Amino acid sequence: MITVESILREDMPTTAWSGGKTTQIAIFPRGRIYAERNFLWRISTATITTEQSDFTQLPDYMRIIASVRGDMHITHNGGETNYIAPMRTVHVFDGADATRCIGGEIDLNLMLRKGACLGELELFAERTTRRIELKKGDHVLLYRIGGYAQLFTGQGEKALSIEADSALFTIHVK
Repeated sequence: MITVESILREDMPTTAWSGGKTTQIAIFPRGRIYAERNFLWRISTATITTEQSDFTQLPDYMRIIASVRGDMHITHNGGETNYIAPMRTVHVFDGADATRCIGGEIDLNLMLRKGACLGELELFAERTTRRIELKKGDHVLLYRIGGYAQLFTGQGEKALSIEADSALFTIHVK
């Protein structure tokens, strides 16, 4: 059985961090608190308002980040710089790393508890069709940044529209 749920923009909490603001799109299990670090996964956007920022270290999590708007230059533990091109590059790193970012305006960030879950972050251009095969226990989150998007669940192929920057559909297979 597949359940589909929409989360409206007004239901996504926004908090401040040292480099700007972050908006939590979803956290699992539901009701968990980011600050308590007791979640399996979390997906959020961040608006970066400083030229340079240090990311919060999260030793129990892997992180996957993509720039939605603005070039990002990320270094881990003082090492080489990783260039994150807006809407093109997906970057994976260990949350335990001391991570510094120069630039960027808005990013999309997926956090995954090490050893407890797996995940990926994919960016799609407009007019992209993608078929995803789901297994029991899978979660899929679709966040629309701009353009036009529809979701077909395979259950009678009824199309669900996704509003830009304001709605997310989570699909959970039970």
